[in-house]
Amino acid sequence: YSVTLVNLGPDTTVCQGQTVIFDAGACAGCTYLWIDLGSGLTVGTLQTFTTGLAGIYSVTVTNAGGCQVMDTVQLSTVTSPVVTNFPLSKSICSGDLTNITLTSNVPNTTFSWSVSGSSGFVSGYSPGTGNTINQLLTNSNTVNESVTYLITPAFGSCVGNTVAYIVTVIPISTVNVSIVASSNNICAGTTVTFTA
Repeated sequence: YSVTLVNLGPDTTVCQGQTVIFDAGACAGCTYLWIDLGSGLTVGTLQTFTTGLAGIYSVTVTNAGGCQVMDTVQLSTVTSPVVTNFPLSKSICSGDLTNITLTSNVPNTTFSWSVSGSSGFVSGYSPGTGNTINQLLTNSNTVNESVTYLITPAFGSCVGNTVAYIVTVIPISTVNVSIVASSNNICAGTTVTFTA
């Protein structure tokens, strides 16, 4: 009797909450024994084994003649990234830069964003990627407008939940200033108060 060598493939990393299926390969009349090497417990007796728990797993395949082959594989999990900016909003004046530095619970997270404006009066925004959203926004209306950035964090193949970051863009008001002196034609050394 002989049994084909079993190959579970390379060690694998998945996001927390995701699962992976390990396959020991088809073998007519064979039995399968999956062991969690960390605990020593049997975790499966089928050709395939599905798990999302980090650990080192082995499978022993035994054919009808009692011949055995074995392989091991390690599963690692990583935390899904989360945008940790707080609050997820800010206000700027028309003509200012957004200057948003993006942060996450997972180091080396990358970010991408899509974006939309509340009306055609606000401009200067665009989708992009990076760790900073630094866009010059302009509001040509006489009332506040807003720009909503939908930000998605990612670490390798792990993609976190998308969050909305809202930037309120305040219009620049026209300011008329007149200055009045408390007195005119004064002598040298006399104090004058100017009122705007």
